[in-house]
Amino acid sequence: MAIIILILILMLSSNSISAKKATNEQQESSYDLYASTFLGGFGDDIVWDNTVDEEGYIYLTGTTDSPLFPVTPNAANSTYGGSDDAFLVKMDPFASTVLYATFWGGSSYDVGYAITLDSIGNIYIGGFTQSVDFPLSIGAYNSTKLGSHKDGFIAKFDPYGQMLYSTLLGSVTTVQSLTVLADDSIVAGGLIKDIDFLITSANAYDQTLGASEDGYIFCLSADGSTLVYSSYIGGAQNEIIMDIDAVGDHVVFTGETRSADLEVMNAEQTQLGSTNVDAFVGRLNILNGQMNFLTYWGGNMVDIGKAVYIDDDGDVCVVGKTESRDFPFTFNAYDPSLYTGFNVFVTHFLSNGSVAYSSFAGSVSGIYDIAPLSDKRVAFVGTGSDLPTTPNAYYDGTGGFFAILATDRPYLHYCSYLSEGTNSPFSVTIGEGETIYLAGYTTSPSFPTTNGCFDPTFVGANDGFLTIFTPSIATLSVSLTSVLVTNLTSAFLFSVMDTTTGLPLSSVTVTGTFLIISYPAVETIEGSYLLIVPHSLTPELLVVTVQKMGYVTETLVLTILMDVPSIIITEVTYITLINTSTTNTLTNNTLTTPTATTPESTPLPGIIFFLTLGVVVIVKRKRR
Repeated sequence: MAIIILILILMLSSNSISAKKATNEQQESSYDLYASTFLGGFGDDIVWDNTVDEEGYIYLTGTTDSPLFPVTPNAANSTYGGSDDAFLVKMDPFASTVLYATFWGGSSYDVGYAITLDSIGNIYIGGFTQSVDFPLSIGAYNSTKLGSHKDGFIAKFDPYGQMLYSTLLGSVTTVQSLTVLADDSIVAGGLIKDIDFLITSANAYDQTLGASEDGYIFCLSADGSTLVYSSYIGGAQNEIIMDIDAVGDHVVFTGETRSADLEVMNAEQTQLGSTNVDAFVGRLNILNGQMNFLTYWGGNMVDIGKAVYIDDDGDVCVVGKTESRDFPFTFNAYDPSLYTGFNVFVTHFLSNGSVAYSSFAGSVSGIYDIAPLSDKRVAFVGTGSDLPTTPNAYYDGTGGFFAILATDRPYLHYCSYLSEGTNSPFSVTIGEGETIYLAGYTTSPSFPTTNGCFDPTFVGANDGFLTIFTPSIATLSVSLTSVLVTNLTSAFLFSVMDTTTGLPLSSVTVTGTFLIISYPAVETIEGSYLLIVPHSLTPELLVVTVQKMGYVTETLVLTILMDVPSIIITEVTYITLINTSTTNTLTNNTLTTPTATTPESTPLPGIIFFLTLGVVVIVKRKRR
């Protein structure tokens, strides 16, 4: 078997264009600007968070001091209160129309930091208020505002923007992040400074405020009237929870701690670093109050956890920034090198709290949010001037960026800045088809906007923005270039090309299914994939699928009928799966020998054609 593989590799190497990239080099995805708009009035406007529903409608919250902020006639609060107001905005999927927009605040300073949706499309925003006349609802958990200090708030709206309830959480508190449980209970996480604030639940993980500032986890019933769970998260010094997420009844959180006495559980790190500022990461069961794991995370310099998510398997991924040269990284890290100043880190914890992946990803000044993609990849956003942009980046400069990193292998799939000037993407959300939604603020009049967007004009000192990127269109061809058969196995060598550039295409997923069992192909050199499958005693079909992750492509399918008794491939059919729901058979071809074959090309009508046992697929963008 080893000899067969070596022969195949040598056969293809002699015709190869270039050797495979080193495993720590970039394996690119590509993204196109789909839509982009300013959002604001003639003052200062910031979008702090965004989310997207299943139909592609976009929801944003933030803060504005613009009396002419574009509220709609059906707004729950159409009057600017003064100082700064929080806001809620709903936009169509193309960022061309504001369907609903309202101020949410009183006469003092109000900020919307977080937004999320429940299972039936109700909208929650959270943040803090200093307004004694902040709009509150009767019957909510806490409808009394005492003084002008900061109070955290949660407000719930129906899908049409009408307020269902608005409640405070307590004094001197901020809501940094929101998430929803399986029963549509709403969970908040953030910062608390007041010992009188938190009525902890009986099953609280920590019922005592340990310092002047602690983190907290707080859960309300879906109607906003009943406390479900409440707990401090902290030790004898200061903490803040920066972000939370949930799957089922499990809530994960991350932030910053200065306490050496955290009640860690199943921890990868049990001690605070020597500079007394570490990130921390935890996973909590809201129903029983049990901490699945809680760990410090960092080295001997400053480390801060900024954003977190939990997947359906219970695994946890956190992004943050670190100055620690001894920050823990794994053998499969994309980049084990620390650069001057703060560096972004990405760490993947398994559900039991053990670390599966940890890596640096470049020098940054700020890091803000993370969101999951398929194939163990994550998107994250921040600001910096020394990120390793990929060759197909949308913009190569400095400032706000978004990047895509694998969390199980050393690949940076994509990294791009957004525009010249000052711009900060504070939020990233993933929608249908792995569309990427970025929101934040910019001071740059030249920030990119698109034709037909809601507001192409920059006004004021800074404007909020919403920017949408879609995976680029890819045109692929696949060829069966070599076949080598023994008494036990068949080895197939496929070549995958990017027909736009005419170059071999790396990081393609090639999988063969034979007798119900899947066999992954191995990329031998750039653009060439070796698939080895066993024989059977009867003629059988081998189904080979080819797909490029991070691009908009149809899935290419090769069905190969092997006449096993005579060890002859009798038919190769190339099929395209359009949106994985329909099939088109392009052509059938017969190989008379099990050796490498290059038949004459047979043109087909139109823009899809067959060439050298291959297909070229041109995919048009799908608008939602």
